[in-house]
Parts: sequence; C-alpha cells; structure tokens
Amino acid sequence: MRSKPRPATVHDLDASDNPILHTRKSAKIDRKKSSKPSRKQTKQMNEGISDCIIGESIYKGSIAELVECRGQNTGIPLTIFTRSQDTSPERNEVLGYKFRKVFVSDDPNILDANATYAPITVFIAKPDEEQCDPSIYVEQRVFQCGQEKIVVHELKFKGKVQVEKEYLFKGCGDEDLNLGKRDLRLKIQTLEQHIFNSYMQRASYYGYDIKDCIWLNEHTICSGLAHTVQRCDGLPPYQISFNPEDLEILLDAKLKRPTLTSDASGEGLELLRLRFKGQGKHTEDNGHAGDLFLRVMYKSSS
Repeated sequence: MRSKPRPATVHDLDASDNPILHTRKSAKIDRKKSSKPSRKQTKQMNEGISDCIIGESIYKGSIAELVECRGQNTGIPLTIFTRSQDTSPERNEVLGYKFRKVFVSDDPNILDANATYAPITVFIAKPDEEQCDPSIYVEQRVFQCGQEKIVVHELKFKGKVQVEKEYLFKGCGDEDLNLGKRDLRLKIQTLEQHIFNSYMQRASYYGYDIKDCIWLNEHTICSGLAHTVQRCDGLPPYQISFNPEDLEILLDAKLKRPTLTSDASGEGLELLRLRFKGQGKHTEDNGHAGDLFLRVMYKSSS
C-alpha cells in the first residue's frame, strides 16, 4: 500500500555527523495560487455591467487611415475623444492630416492600475441626440512589439443615443502591458449648441497651422525684410516687415551665442520665431482657425 507523500525532513548535525536533538525541520509545500479570480474579484469585475448598454465598434486603424477613408470635405472637423492628457504635437500631430482631439480631463473616475475598464464622458450637441448612430470616435493606446501606437474606433449605438446611460465597448479602452486591452465605459451628455461650440474651443486642433520659414544672408539682411503672407480665407495677402537695423542687432546678438540658435542641421541661425494667432487654415465649419508660425533664419552665402 502506497503511503501519502510527506514533506522532506532534515536535522542539524554535530561534528561527528550525528543528528542534534530538537533541530528537526520539515519543508512546507508551497502550493501555487490559482490564477483564476476569486468570487469577490469576479463580482467586482462584473459589477455594473448588467446596467450597461452593450455597444458595438468599428476599428478604423490609425488617424491617417481614418482621415483618408472619411475624407476632409465633410463640413465639420473630424473629432476624436481621448483619455490621454498629452496634447503635444510630437505625440498627436499627423503630418498632412487635419483633425481635432478632445482631451477628457474632467471625468471623476480614477483609473485603478488593476481596473478592467476605462471610463470616459463624451459631450455632444443637443441636435445630435436625435440622430441615429451619431459619429463618435475614440482614441485607443495599444502596444505592438513593445511600441506604443495610437488607433481609433468608431462607436455604434444601434440607434439614437441614450443620454446619461452607460455604454460598454469591449476591448476599446487603453491597453495595459499586463492586463491587456481594457473595456471602455462611455457616458454621453448633451449640451445646447452654443455651449457645445464653446466647449469645442477647448479642443486641440492639429493640421490647421501653417509653418513658414524665411532665409536671410549678409546681403539681404541689409535691405530689411518684407515677406508676403498668402491668406487661406480668400482675403487679400498681407506683408510682414522688419527694419534692417533691427535685424542686424538681432544677428549680432545671436552670433555671440551660436550654440543656442543653430537649427537642427547646424546650418543657420534662428533670428526670430513668430506666432500669429488665427492666421492659419480654417476648420471645415469655420469655427476655428489655426496659427501661422514664422521663423526668420540667417545663413551666410559664403
């Protein structure tokens, strides 16, 4: 008859290799904890799901793919909602494409490190409440080969949206390296049209700015600067002018600290960097205009 397995037992030994009394030690069996969630954890994970409306989503790929598919002559800017708080052009700008992002920062929910869902509140204009399946796009952060990537989902509501109700979109929340793609819990609130228009002024607009660069040398700087700006709104162009004396004073000051003023390739000096608010491209609904960024650079002709 086979005996039940027992933990290994050892004794301390004296100088003659004899067991020392009262030094017996038994190993403990360390049973690996089950990876399955407990009943309490399962209850917490499913808490509130029964009260959610299960929505559907359409994967749109990258922002560039979405813009190309949607087109840019729709009459309104492409609007993308995101939980991210990084508004920098380095992360968000997609060269050659125009869109705006609403960075949701007033959501009272705090995303716990172990949460299986990500909450977000989206505001729409009151008239859109009567539309069937209004177009709402949300941004999602995913990881591919360890690298962060931004993709977009179009949310579908199976008819008119239900205000103040919570929708659940499976796998549309930001991805966590350990937990995987979270679910997205979305709540919609409506605003009167004029309030919604003001709210959208808080959005960040990408692709509507104009960036221009003017180069001067030792010959042209003596004549001053007269640069013509072509407007995007159909109005007549205008000129930006600088006196030669002012430009030479700037050049003299910059030459004394060249390491701080060289451009990325080290081929010139930046004399001025100017920003003209509202002088960029207008949005499709004329509700916003980008800015004009103008750099004045100096490079010797010799």
